[in-house]
Amino acid sequence: MKRILSFLCAFALLAAALAAPSCLPEPGIERFVINQENAFSNEQGTLSVIDPAGNVENEAGGLLLGLIPNRITIDGTVAYVTNSGDDTIQLIDLDTLESVATFELAAADGGACSPWESVIGEEKGYTTCFLSSEVVVWNKTDGTILGHIPLPDADGTHPASPEGLHLAGDTLYVANTGFSFADFSYGPGTISVIDTTTDHVTATIATGQVNPQALTVGPDGM
Repeated sequence: MKRILSFLCAFALLAAALAAPSCLPEPGIERFVINQENAFSNEQGTLSVIDPAGNVENEAGGLLLGLIPNRITIDGTVAYVTNSGDDTIQLIDLDTLESVATFELAAADGGACSPWESVIGEEKGYTTCFLSSEVVVWNKTDGTILGHIPLPDADGTHPASPEGLHLAGDTLYVANTGFSFADFSYGPGTISVIDTTTDHVTATIATGQVNPQALTVGPDGM
C-alpha cells in the first residue's frame, strides 16, 4: 500500500480527476511529493516532482528517501523530509535533487522518537516525536540536537503523542493526539503552545475533540 503525503496541493494534482481549481499548476511553481513505499519490506521512499505544466516525474533524480517519509517542509531551496521509520531528517537540494545531509534524531532518553512532522525557523528546526511525546529542537544547519521539549499528558493515562505542528512568529503550536499504545485508545486532544525564545510550553489548549493531527494559524492570527 502506498501512502502519499504532499507539499501544498500536490496530492490533489496526482488525482487530477478530483483536483480543485485552486490546486492546478501555477506558472513557475513546482510541487514536490514524497511517496511512502512498502514500509513492511523496508523499501525506501521516493520523490515525485510536478512541473508548472502538470507533468509528473516519479522517482525524480533517482533519489531515495528514508524509511516511511512522512512530511516534507520547504525552506528556500532546501527540502527537509521527516523520515518516521528511521528517526531522521533528510535534506534535499531542490535545484539538483540530491540528498545533501541526514540528521539523526532521538528521544531525550536516547530511545526511539518516531518523528512525525517538522517546521523550520530562522536557525532551528522543530520536530514532533510521536513515541516519546516530545518536540526535539535541532540546529537546521548541522542537525545538532539543541534540546527536547516534553509535552504534558492528555489526561494522566494517555501521553501527548504529538503529530502536526505550526510555527507562527515566536510561537509554536503542537497538535497532541492523546494516543496510547497501552490499549490503542485516545485521550482528549490538546494543543501545546510553545514559546520558541525559551523553548518551553506556555499553555495547553483543550480541543474538546479526539485525535487532532494537524493545525494552522489564520491570517488574523487565530
